[in-house]
Amino acid sequence: MLALIGWIGRFLLILFVVRMVLRLFMPSPARGPAPGGPRPRGPFGGGPFAGRQPPPERVGGQLVRCVQCGTYVPVSTVINAPQSGSIVHFCTDTCRQQYAAAHP
Repeated sequence: MLALIGWIGRFLLILFVVRMVLRLFMPSPARGPAPGGPRPRGPFGGGPFAGRQPPPERVGGQLVRCVQCGTYVPVSTVINAPQSGSIVHFCTDTCRQQYAAAHP
């Protein structure tokens, strides 16, 4: 019985050493980015309390978000409408009409 416990202990120790050596040479993707590297960003800047990001900048130009459906639209094709002293943006005339019906 004592020989079995000794054999299992040596086997577990070897597995532990092999695991540590592998961790040194092959970083695990589950550990996330390396310190100082790029951090993943969510839709609100990396966390629920990080605040909103500015509208995304694309190669084709600045995008704005349709207030009715949430679609991002290039500034060159957006439909603008005044609303309470500011300008709201729509992707289509249908979205503008639906928004006007819901917000008299």
